[in-house]
Amino acid sequence: AVVSTQSTGNSILEEAATADDGEGGGESAYKTMTAMGILNTIQNLLSAVSQNQKIMPKIENILADLISTILKGRIVDYYEEVFQMIQILTALRVSSVMWNVLFQIYDSFKADG
Repeated sequence: AVVSTQSTGNSILEEAATADDGEGGGESAYKTMTAMGILNTIQNLLSAVSQNQKIMPKIENILADLISTILKGRIVDYYEEVFQMIQILTALRVSSVMWNVLFQIYDSFKADG
């Protein structure tokens, strides 16, 4: 379930990030809202399995790409959802994958204020 959600989320995030705000403004807003819904679903999934230390490292590795896509793409609309995911992923331990995310957060804050 997480893999398919992540795959769908990446596709929608890529489309939303490259959406043209000109003629397709309504479609762009729809894509943004859809992506936010998917990110919220992923957060709910994370919350549900956050105490399972066998599953969390696998989910963490899968979601690292999604988090990187948002942070590197400077998709500010999704920062709140991403930072909530990061909080859940780092609540019990901070892995090397999440340490790499720290540097991406720093770069995002430096660029976006």
